[in-house]
Amino acid sequence: MIAVQVLAAVGGIMCSSQVMSAAHNFGKGWEMDVIASVIIGGASMNGGIGKVRGTFVGIIFLGVLLNGMTLMNISDYVQYIVRGGLILAAVLANTIQLKKQGKEN
Repeated sequence: MIAVQVLAAVGGIMCSSQVMSAAHNFGKGWEMDVIASVIIGGASMNGGIGKVRGTFVGIIFLGVLLNGMTLMNISDYVQYIVRGGLILAAVLANTIQLKKQGKEN
């Protein structure tokens, strides 16, 4: 647990140094990006399934997609809809895969 706290502190310092300022609400809303990246990477909402490699693939995929939408001046609201749609599609695909394997809950 201490390692998580230390890594969170280091991540906060790196983010603050990147923008050369600090604010109490910096990083607000990143939770959805993290959840989307992990789910797109293949982790199951039921738990017990997922690999670090898949999470990295999900992070890169979502980062490239969001960066592209930002460069095309797509509204933040539309970007949130796309994130939600990706999460929904990934969960749906995972559910179908688990049903085919006979591991549904």
